[in-house]
Amino acid sequence: MRHIRRQETPWMEARKGYGKTIPSSELLPKDRIMQYYIAVNQKYGIDTEKGLKMYIHDILDQAS
Repeated sequence: MRHIRRQETPWMEARKGYGKTIPSSELLPKDRIMQYYIAVNQKYGIDTEKGLKMYIHDILDQAS
């Protein structure tokens, strides 16, 4: 989950200005998270197992 979360836009935006090893306690607005996952669901259909697997695959590819 950590590898996936670090590639997602709301979390990347919240970490701007922080180094990889520097902890952050920035709050993520709920509406921003909701907007992100609505867009992800529209693209991948993450409300299905197949769509969720495709999303996870793509996110992990971006991480490597």
